[in-house]
Amino acid sequence: MDEIRPLVSYPGRRPNLGGVSGRIASHMSHTFILAPFVFAFLCFILRFYARENAASMANPSFLLAAATVIIAVAFLSLGVLSLLPPYSSIVVGVIGLGLAIVGGVRMFLI
Repeated sequence: MDEIRPLVSYPGRRPNLGGVSGRIASHMSHTFILAPFVFAFLCFILRFYARENAASMANPSFLLAAATVIIAVAFLSLGVLSLLPPYSSIVVGVIGLGLAIVGGVRMFLI
């Protein structure tokens, strides 16, 4: 006889139902959301070292880089703990896009 196994679910993961596309789409969407954070972080850090000569940790570039890392780590941590509210990916994506725009403007125009 075939053995009936219960679906095992781990925090931050959906149960494996045999389909591959759902798992790939789920992981890719979370990874893609963090791309603007990486761009913004690099812009803030490059500006902090190149233009502001890493003078003080109170510089806006350093504070924005730290905020970028804190938001990204909080998003990943809440995702692992399955504590993300609905539509949080959209909100985090908009925040990341905003930080990326601010990073680009600060790096190249200001």
